[in-house]
Amino acid sequence: RQDEARRERRRLAQEMMEQQLKEEQEARLSNEETKIREQEAKLAALERREMQLVQSLKSYQGEQREVLEELEAFLPGGPNSAR
Repeated sequence: RQDEARRERRRLAQEMMEQQLKEEQEARLSNEETKIREQEAKLAALERREMQLVQSLKSYQGEQREVLEELEAFLPGGPNSAR
């Protein structure tokens, strides 16, 4: 009878330890998932910023091309050069 009670206490203690370990693992997993979601959000923001910068660069290059074409018109041999 005492052996049975001891076995039962040991079994309950084992179950409690397993439950605690499981809860700790779930908490760690939840923390990791939160970190992953935060990193994904940062990545998405960086990708949006990159697209904005690419558009700005394309716009700037278009403006530079227009300025260059205007300047070339006044170079010797260009349509507006003094003859």
